[in-house]
Amino acid sequence: MSQPGRIHGRKLITAIVSVAVFPLCIRYVFVSFQWSRIIEILQHADLVWLLAGCILSILVCWFLRACRWSIILGNLGFSIKLSTLCMCSAVSLSMALVTPAQSGEMLKVELLKKRGLMARFPGYSSFLLERYIDFCVIVVLALFGLSGRMAFVRRETLTLFLGITLATLLAAIIVAFKVRFTGRISEMQNWLRACVKNPTRFFLILFLTVSSWTVIVFGWEICLHSTSIKIGFYDSMTLMSVMTVIDVLSFIPGGEGVLRAALQIFLFTLDIALRPPRRHS
Repeated sequence: MSQPGRIHGRKLITAIVSVAVFPLCIRYVFVSFQWSRIIEILQHADLVWLLAGCILSILVCWFLRACRWSIILGNLGFSIKLSTLCMCSAVSLSMALVTPAQSGEMLKVELLKKRGLMARFPGYSSFLLERYIDFCVIVVLALFGLSGRMAFVRRETLTLFLGITLATLLAAIIVAFKVRFTGRISEMQNWLRACVKNPTRFFLILFLTVSSWTVIVFGWEICLHSTSIKIGFYDSMTLMSVMTVIDVLSFIPGGEGVLRAALQIFLFTLDIALRPPRRHS
């Protein structure tokens, strides 16, 4: 098959998949969500704070993550407009909400490749680094939050989880930077090393990562407060980080069912019932 024919075939397959997936997504939204319960809570919520918390935290988070990605790509020798990275990040992060292990974020690499701005290997190398740093930060936040609530988790369980997590992260670093591979894996390995070749930029990447998750915590706190669920910043941080870890490790799109159960357990541990909040005067 000629090159134009292959391109046309790929576009046709993409269009067919898009048409097939869109109604499934719509059905998922309408069937899975408890709309009567959601409407009941929204009727009593402070909608100004709820919308402000959601929209501002999401927009700021997208911007910070786009800045982080720009720095990583700069280490790889790519100079792409920040506005383009923001748009790609927004689309991919939206897809991450409904895909297993939030893997839909990989879409941003394909979007840049489709526009001829970057090849797959450096793109996926930057994505792997971002995902690794994100997981490190969110696990540390979860462990820090749970360590202050031993009634929620046993000390032995926390210590075991901490040991396994640290061992896994250390093993990943050793494999990525010390073990020698050949072929395509070696090429990916070289791109990963290039992502962190500048120590100053690497610390800036870490700072932007922590900042983006902190913004999300503030968003959770504002949204919960607007529905009269007042648990404080510390517990909001714990709740957000634990829910994110469960979502990623469950490999269930959107953490359907698992997140709901974990949320109920956590809030009941804090003696907070999920009941309609008081109407604001």
